Formats: sequence, C-alpha cells, structure tokens
Amino acid sequence: MATVRKGKVLGKLRWQEIDPRNKLVRIHISLTGDDVETRDVRLGRDFMLGRVYEFRDVPPGAYRLVAAAGGTTMWDMKVQVSADKDVVMDLTNGNSSVSSDFDPPAAD
Repeated sequence: MATVRKGKVLGKLRWQEIDPRNKLVRIHISLTGDDVETRDVRLGRDFMLGRVYEFRDVPPGAYRLVAAAGGTTMWDMKVQVSADKDVVMDLTNGNSSVSSDFDPPAAD
C-alpha cells in the first residue's frame, strides 16, 4: 500500500502591536476539509497570538482555515495543501476579516 504524502500549514499570528510577553491572547485555529478528498479532515487547536501556528501531516487538498479569539472569527481563508509542501499563511491584521481596531480578549 502506498503512503500518502502530506503537507504542512503554518504561519505567524500577529495582531497590531500585541506582544505575548505583555498580553496573552489565545487564538483557536481550525483547518477543515473543503472538498471531496478532505471532507473528513478536521484539525484544530489553540495557539497564542504573537507566536507561530503549525499543522503537520495534512493530507493534500482544499481546506478552510478559521481562526477566532474569544468567539470572534478573525480570519476565514481558503488553503490548498500539496504533498511534501509547506503552505505559509501568516495571519495578521492586514488579512483579517475584522476591523483592525478589534481588541482580542486576553486568555483566562
């Protein structure tokens, strides 16, 4: 049986001038399959703003990446993953779906 070669989705999480040493902001990122080949793939976990996020061993195909802080969706993007490739997608106020004056809540 052939081994399915997988890819990786990663990037920096930045919002305005928030520094994780001064304010911890938890961002929940989910990567959900968005086509027939990936429809059963659902990955998700929390990352800290000001750091790097990474999903490894992602099967090739189309995905939807959604990232939220405190129940507010800050990013909602389409991602195409290829075998043995890294998809670098930084999440910043420049490509967010919310206003750049949004103040994400600090982590509990």
